[in-house]
Amino acid sequence: HGSGFRMTGIHFEGPAPRPLERFKIGLASDGQILVDKTKSFKWEKGEWENPESHLKV
Repeated sequence: HGSGFRMTGIHFEGPAPRPLERFKIGLASDGQILVDKTKSFKWEKGEWENPESHLKV
């Protein structure tokens, strides 16, 4: 499709109308990364600040 995205998910070129969505993410007790695709966070709604939208490393 020709869109370009930074590692953060922000688009910088192409036809994409908005940044990528983030999904709920967490760590399981055994250290595996869990992604819940039923819960998304949108940059344009200010939801990327939600602690469930990213993991601190």
